[in-house]
Amino acid sequence: MQPTEKLNQANLAKWAQIISEQKSSSLTIRDWCLQNNISYHAYNYWKHKLKESYIDSVLPDIVPIVNQAPSPLLRESRDSNETGKTLNSISITADGIRIEVDSSISDQRLISLIKAVRYA
Repeated sequence: MQPTEKLNQANLAKWAQIISEQKSSSLTIRDWCLQNNISYHAYNYWKHKLKESYIDSVLPDIVPIVNQAPSPLLRESRDSNETGKTLNSISITADGIRIEVDSSISDQRLISLIKAVRYA
């Protein structure tokens, strides 16, 4: 870890403690900051940084899927199966791997599938 990353982690830990102390008090953020000689703007800045850090640590590998024109990597298709029923599917092709799923797949299930393939 680089020195700047270490410093940032130390600051995040320090501010996590400060924010925890404020939350456990019965005071508003502004009043608590005044009472504890902490800048209200610094408090909000670090609170925002902590949220970003948490989100990045929990969801580091989720890539938003944007509805756009078909590409070589992502393609929706409508095929008929042997019963004549129309199937709506999403086909993802990358690095010689092709995954085809029903278009009604839940976001959570699709995210799990992408993670599983990514780490396989």
